[in-house]
Amino acid sequence: MTARTASSSSSSELPKHASISPTVVHSLLLFLLAGNIAPSSALIASGDSLHPTAPEIMARQSITIVNPLDTRATEALPASFVESWPTWVLLEDGNEGSFMKIPDSNGFVNPSSIDELWQPIDLNYPELRMAVGLHVRNGEVRHIMPAVDLSFMNGQHRNRGMCTVPRAHGWVTYMRGMESWVVRMYSLPAKANEETGWKQFATSVPISASVEKGLQALAQTPPDELGNGSHIIHIPLVQQRSDGTDSATTAFLPCPKVGQQLKATLGGAQNELEAAAAPGILQVMVSATIAGSESEYLPEAYKPLYSEIAFRRQAYAKFQERQQKKRDAMKQESMQRKATAAS
Repeated sequence: MTARTASSSSSSELPKHASISPTVVHSLLLFLLAGNIAPSSALIASGDSLHPTAPEIMARQSITIVNPLDTRATEALPASFVESWPTWVLLEDGNEGSFMKIPDSNGFVNPSSIDELWQPIDLNYPELRMAVGLHVRNGEVRHIMPAVDLSFMNGQHRNRGMCTVPRAHGWVTYMRGMESWVVRMYSLPAKANEETGWKQFATSVPISASVEKGLQALAQTPPDELGNGSHIIHIPLVQQRSDGTDSATTAFLPCPKVGQQLKATLGGAQNELEAAAAPGILQVMVSATIAGSESEYLPEAYKPLYSEIAFRRQAYAKFQERQQKKRDAMKQESMQRKATAAS
């Protein structure tokens, strides 16, 4: 298997407390947003330095499609092929024109990934909602999968750069009879045992109403683009409360943090055995990436995101202040040494 990350000769060889010049940071960010490379390890602000912390991520080569009538019967599609398909969101009003395409051109990069969720170190974590995903081919629903909807302020900035729209790697052939299926959300803490460490933090109501809503919207007046080729549609789901009742709207959930893993499954709702055997799977590592707000090469399409103070991570701003104070102190000390030597 090929690693998604760049070779280990890059930032993974930096000393633990090495500083990175602004020029290098800007160049790396340009490459990241242009889709040329990925960070060899996650970089996050910790104390007063940048530390490579996340393990190397091995890219999946394909997605698996399961027949719900016989889970032993599987198909596969190349991951690179699937990740390039456009992603849409069915807005909650359900009226004509309710499909919104996540931008992936005109300055935006393709944001989809089946392996990672990238989190820029200078941005807050996005709002997360459970969703069910539909693979639509030439206007017809072919497959179904778990999905997540990540954005700011209830729908803004779904494309925040590469690897910011997770995509499931386990799909299920669509057919009637899945009405009682649910999406379950899990997180895995950093360094936790992958066999036993997963923590479930949310369950959706059965997907029947949401899928029916999607089918009706497709049958009415969808965008012409959805009638040609393959597309993925995300339909946000209502959360099931701990007391068994439904939330009034599609509630926002906490996004797992850098170093953790996020998983969503789609399957039967009757018991734990069905939950464990859920054939629909989305699983990504949350990895930190370099700050975009500091780059003079930031593409125009992303400037509104990085210029909005409401989305800015306060911890990073304070980190930058500490770094600037250190640089000012070192400069002052150097000037004093030169003055002493000259006298």
